Parts: sequence; C-alpha cells; structure tokens
Amino acid sequence: MTRIVWQFLPAFLIVAGAMLAATGGFWQSLRQSHFNNLIQEKNNQIITLQQDNLSAVTGGDSFAEMAIQTPDTVNGSIAMPMFVHHGRFPLYDVEARIVDIDELERLRNSPDQTQFMTALNGILINVGSLTAGTARGTPTILKHPSGRDFNYNIFYFARNGSWIQELRMKWNDKGWSIANHIFGLSEGKELFSRVAEDYPRDSSGAVVWNKAPGSSEEKRK
Repeated sequence: MTRIVWQFLPAFLIVAGAMLAATGGFWQSLRQSHFNNLIQEKNNQIITLQQDNLSAVTGGDSFAEMAIQTPDTVNGSIAMPMFVHHGRFPLYDVEARIVDIDELERLRNSPDQTQFMTALNGILINVGSLTAGTARGTPTILKHPSGRDFNYNIFYFARNGSWIQELRMKWNDKGWSIANHIFGLSEGKELFSRVAEDYPRDSSGAVVWNKAPGSSEEKRK
C-alpha cells in the first residue's frame, strides 16, 4: 500500500499544485475585478464633480419661469412680472422677451403694421442672475389692454442656453386658473408643466396652447 502511495505521489502533487494555481488565479481575478470597479466608481465621481463644477458656472439644467401679479383683477389692464428660479444651480445673464399673444391677435389686421411688429418683438427684460431657490421682481409693468385673461409666450436667454414658457391665465368665479408649460435648453425637452384642474380644455380633454402668428396650434394633455 505504501509503495502504491509513493508511486502516485508525484501525480497527486502535480494535481494539487494545479488546483492551488487555479485557486490563486481565481482570487487574483476577483481582486482585479474589485479594483477595476473601484477605479470606475472613482472616475464616475470625478466626472460628476467636474460636471457640477461646470454647471455651477454655466447654470447647468436650471431654468426660470415668469409669474405675474395682477393688481387689477377686474380689467386685467396691467401685469407685474416676477421671475422664479428652478433647479440646483444659479442662473446667469438671464434675459426674457415677453410676447403678449392677445395683443398680437388684436393687432393682426391693424392698418398700422408698425404696432403689430412692436407687439411681435415683445418686451425685453434684463433679469440678470438668479440664485437657486430665489425669485426676483422687476420694475417693469406690462400693459395689457386686450382683456382680463393673460396669454404670454416668454423667450428666455441665459448663459446655459434658451427656453420658452407658455403662460396662460384665465379668470373664473374662483379666481385665476393657470396653465404653464416650459420647454427648451440643450435637448429641447419639457422642463416644467402644470395645468390647473379647472383650466378650460377642448372636447378631447387637451389644453389648447395658441401659438404666435405664423406657427401651428399645438395640443397637449
């Protein structure tokens, strides 16, 4: 029996050595995989920090919206704009061009096309910089001779890009019913949308957003 064991001992040693080598290679592979995962995680953290640092300078995916105060709720003859910040990062060099859709409709067939073009160009407001989570009023007063309801398209330009706000306000027996839709920045995606439950809709239940002259009418739920 002893002779048989010694006869096969070299083969046993070779097999045992191969198993130890395979086990060592397996554990080395696991360690390398874990190390690579750690490196990838650190790289992702660095990329995120770099993107955040860049966004802190440009504004990132932040945006602003215009809200309005209406001292005269009977006639809606004037509106006082206020700009509200949305997002994690500050906004810089914000400008807002405000177009009164009701005025465009009122002046569409006016014999004096100068007034129509003036309304089409809108009113440009230099909003400036907005810190995250803040709002800013302006001394600008928007004249609104076209009736109580308000229909504005606001075109924004800032360091981080441009976006568009469609603001619709209609008066009912409970007060203002508001529909607000904002889209744009780098991908032209929807940034914000809020429609009051009592805001008027068409027969299909969709909100009708009337565009400026020369563009199509678009419906969204």
